[in-house]
Amino acid sequence: MPINHEYKFLYIHIPRTAGHSINYAFYNAGLELEGFGNKHILPSALKPKIPEWDKYWKFAFVRNPFDRLVSRYHHRIQNMGSKAFAKYGSFTKWFNKNHEKLKPLKAEMEEMDFIGKYENLYEDFSKVCKHLKIKNCMSKDKANSSKHVNYKEYYNEEMIEIMNKIYQGEFGYEY
Repeated sequence: MPINHEYKFLYIHIPRTAGHSINYAFYNAGLELEGFGNKHILPSALKPKIPEWDKYWKFAFVRNPFDRLVSRYHHRIQNMGSKAFAKYGSFTKWFNKNHEKLKPLKAEMEEMDFIGKYENLYEDFSKVCKHLKIKNCMSKDKANSSKHVNYKEYYNEEMIEIMNKIYQGEFGYEY
């Protein structure tokens, strides 16, 4: 979770939503970022740590939860190699072991001043830069992206139903 005191902004980094690309863009623009240990800290846990919370412009990027979860699975497999696949197995097996840990994000995002979408990353990050009055130094290539086929190839009807119950069209995303 990067914070910049000079430009008075907080970036809430949701896992698998182009956080590396955003951080590189800030670095390339010459902005210094400070963190709070856990780079994926949510607003409810962060707010008590920042006395001047209301004076900061807060933004986050979200991603279709179906796609984000597939990306998360592949990121783990890519980083841990064959040990991860042996541990997790197929996406379906991994999903069945982990779906109870999934939580909607909408309530956490209520205090954001801007919510960009991963699917419109460059254009939405340009809006962030315009608001902050800084140059957009983001590459149009996403950093740290996982390689996989379209997320719709991974879900069966039961999994879709579970995801729909959890996320309920959050941020306008559908299967």
